[in-house]
Amino acid sequence: MAFPSKAKTYEFSVNNAITYTTQETLMSAFLSDIYNFFTGASSNPWILRGSSNGVTAGWPGPGWGSTGSVVWANEGTAHSWAVFENAAGTVQILFNCHNNNALTLQLGEWTSGTGDAANGPTAVASLTAVSDDPHGTNQAGTYRFSFIHADDGELDFAIMTDPGHSVRTVYCLSKLQSAIAGFTNPWTIYAYPWATYYTADNFHRYDPSYSYGMWEYNCWHGFQAGPLGSISNVWRGRPVIEAGMGFALGENVTAIPNEISGNWGMYPVAMCGYTTGDYGVIGAFEDFYFVGPGMSTGDTVEANAASPTFDWAVFGEFAVPWETGTAPIV
Repeated sequence: MAFPSKAKTYEFSVNNAITYTTQETLMSAFLSDIYNFFTGASSNPWILRGSSNGVTAGWPGPGWGSTGSVVWANEGTAHSWAVFENAAGTVQILFNCHNNNALTLQLGEWTSGTGDAANGPTAVASLTAVSDDPHGTNQAGTYRFSFIHADDGELDFAIMTDPGHSVRTVYCLSKLQSAIAGFTNPWTIYAYPWATYYTADNFHRYDPSYSYGMWEYNCWHGFQAGPLGSISNVWRGRPVIEAGMGFALGENVTAIPNEISGNWGMYPVAMCGYTTGDYGVIGAFEDFYFVGPGMSTGDTVEANAASPTFDWAVFGEFAVPWETGTAPIV
């Protein structure tokens, strides 16, 4: 495709450094920073609906303003949890620190007033996006946190890199789209013939008002909810490659365009159904692209490499918006 222009504008907090002491403290700092950044965003911030800091709980509750507010323990023992809602009021997410230093993320809706310092809230309807994932490692050194929030409140990234310059954690919560600018329909799913094309028949569950995707580094989940409490399905995600792009999956594509076609090796990420009756693409993430293996974490993809503006930053196998005026530190 031509060099991708961004569909949204963003607020950033990037390259935040924390020195490792314990895995528990690392994850507590990450979640506290998530709380502070996304609820404090200047445009369409997350709304704290309910929370526990392991001592007190309520709706909205104490929140997680400091690292000490994030307490880890098994369910039934005092621990932290928090329910956030997007500004549009169409999706909620539960962060539950209920298994020592392993985190569970769920998408859905929770009953106001339920839960206490020892027990998480009661779900009206929910789907587990990440189950008991400890994320951080025991690796000594400096970790980096970066947070990205779309001004319309419909796309968010939280990223952690470790002292070995590798991606450790990525959360992406996004409203899904039926098409991405610069890519024509139909898309093909490379190497997955059961989801070759999306048509009216196998795209029937997409609702542009209430379809959301949650991505957590190699763990993809999407769901359709509309309004809150009416979750209808869940899907796995796969990379989506547009027919005729001219790049093979695994090709050593780097952060420069194809010198013959002029196309860039950046492919939009989408959710697709993998169960009978739901085969095919469900919807795509805006401003979220797979990149070639010739790119590495910390690279930037520039419209003009001679005069970089840090248009996109690479983390693992994907690129995210990064017009921050500074290169990513990993």
